[in-house]
Amino acid sequence: MQLEMFLTKGGMTLQIFVHDEIVVIRLSGELDHYVVEKIRPQISTLIIQGAVQHIIWNFEQVLFMDSAGIGFLLGRAKEMSVLEREMTIINTTRTIAKILTISGLERYLYEMTEQEALEQARGIVYGQ
Repeated sequence: MQLEMFLTKGGMTLQIFVHDEIVVIRLSGELDHYVVEKIRPQISTLIIQGAVQHIIWNFEQVLFMDSAGIGFLLGRAKEMSVLEREMTIINTTRTIAKILTISGLERYLYEMTEQEALEQARGIVYGQ
């Protein structure tokens, strides 16, 4: 996997790794309004460019998420869906998992390691 972007904005660190058509986004810190406004353009650009078939969001280090973070994920899910692409959210805390479930993002939530998510995504993208 190749590190494409490392970004620190407000209380959030964002690492984006690209492996062919699969993107792993590791978030660390707080996903709030301030951070969302700073990272939305980069993530949407990745999606809209068309090369991304699957995004894996690794929430292992996310400590807090507000309504802007929820809206951000809902928006990216919609962008991916319109393009008939896939998205996976892994390693959430119980609280964040509950919030995402209530928000309608439950179908993207998985309990697995990043490596397992990558293997699953490769199967989806490459038909394996």
